[in-house]
Amino acid sequence: MGIIKVLPFVLLAVGMFLVFKKIRQVPSEMTTKSPSRKMLGCCVCETHIPEREAIMYRDKVYCSEAHLKQGLGEDE
Repeated sequence: MGIIKVLPFVLLAVGMFLVFKKIRQVPSEMTTKSPSRKMLGCCVCETHIPEREAIMYRDKVYCSEAHLKQGLGEDE
């Protein structure tokens, strides 16, 4: 008879757990992957960096200003 008295509380606890789990869930539109980011290789050290962080000069890619200067020194 003890189980019959405890069963409603167990069911209530499980129900509350499921509700809170659903509330905390991130909406599916927020979990979609961000658009792929193009990676470019530095023409001096060949390190790959995101396109948005790259320094582009004369159709060449550089990972830093130091490598840009180094690359310009080689072109002359």
